[in-house]
Amino acid sequence: GLVGVALLVLPSARAGAGGRSPVVDPVGAVVLTLGSLSWTVGSLYSRASQQAKPAALAIAMQMLTGGVLLSVLAALTGDWARLHPSNVTLLSAASLLYLIIFGSLIGFSTYMWLLKVASPTAVGTYAYVNPLVAVLLGVALGGERLPATAFVAMSIIVGGVALVSLVDARRRRR
Repeated sequence: GLVGVALLVLPSARAGAGGRSPVVDPVGAVVLTLGSLSWTVGSLYSRASQQAKPAALAIAMQMLTGGVLLSVLAALTGDWARLHPSNVTLLSAASLLYLIIFGSLIGFSTYMWLLKVASPTAVGTYAYVNPLVAVLLGVALGGERLPATAFVAMSIIVGGVALVSLVDARRRRR
């Protein structure tokens, strides 16, 4: 799955404006990698840690803490100064509302529930499926075109997730 995701986002996999390949920002790549690592560590920790009851309280505390920390980071980097309400369109406001409802309230709550009832291996496959879904949404809703390598990458991702699921099911049967 990881190989498929790497193939999906490699600069050589897509031609940018004017036919040139886009360049991967090394700082952005490190931040994304550290973010994924932090997410994994936090997910594994949350399975074993004592959390607030009811579960909705624990989820709300995590989301509020993340929101506060990101707001502070936005203030420190000057992002709040660059936010102009006149630039907010109906589409961008609806997109934000969609992410709040489906990405955070429903998606994160479901993820936290899955961590309690499923194996970490099975739950962890989201990291490989999410980029695939994002690319397909870009094609369906954003009019993006996929290069041939994207189909190879998506096949590798789906194959990797299938292998993880098969091995995980076999372990549970034993």
